[in-house]
Amino acid sequence: MSHRDWAGGSAGPRDVRSVCGAAKWCVASVGMLLSLVAAPTLAAARFEAPALQQEKEGNLDQLIDKDGVLRDTLVLRDSQGGFAGTSGTIWAIEPSGVWRESLFLNERTHPPHREGHLTKDQLERLAAVLAKMELLSLPRQMGRNVEVNPRTFTVVLGGHKSILVLNPGESISSLVASEERGIPRKQWRRFAAIVQAILDATGGCAEGRKPHPEKP
Repeated sequence: MSHRDWAGGSAGPRDVRSVCGAAKWCVASVGMLLSLVAAPTLAAARFEAPALQQEKEGNLDQLIDKDGVLRDTLVLRDSQGGFAGTSGTIWAIEPSGVWRESLFLNERTHPPHREGHLTKDQLERLAAVLAKMELLSLPRQMGRNVEVNPRTFTVVLGGHKSILVLNPGESISSLVASEERGIPRKQWRRFAAIVQAILDATGGCAEGRKPHPEKP
């Protein structure tokens, strides 16, 4: 190419072909670089969903083994403060599925007045609720700021313990149906759903302290 061509003169057919070839090479190079940059992002996106699924399955594996047995004893304690101290009911579900319901007053726990045995399917359904509501990620204590005679629900599984504080006489079912918004309220409802699942599995009653009638 002559000096005249660079200075603004007309270009011949060979010069045009050279310019077009260079432009095509630049476009191809940019496309290759973009594909290399995007590849890790696409790969991460493809594996994100399976990773989340494995996390949920892992959570369930922490609660129940491959034979459908709880890894630790699951305990629910419903207590109400009063003039005589703290009283209430304790439900304990052993890994084997055997469960017992006992009354307590302060530090004294009475012998079980109700007991039973959950089947493998019942244990698996209960563990599925614990995993779905993410029991192991619930805070150690949550709930309302109550200074006098609070009602408290405590759930213990192995080394994990969560406590929900409610107003005196406030029912757990009211939280399950509650539409109160905010992250703390969502945690309360998750906890309440776990409590309700334990009560449903054992036929327990946590509304008004009335003992659950014995089945004939």
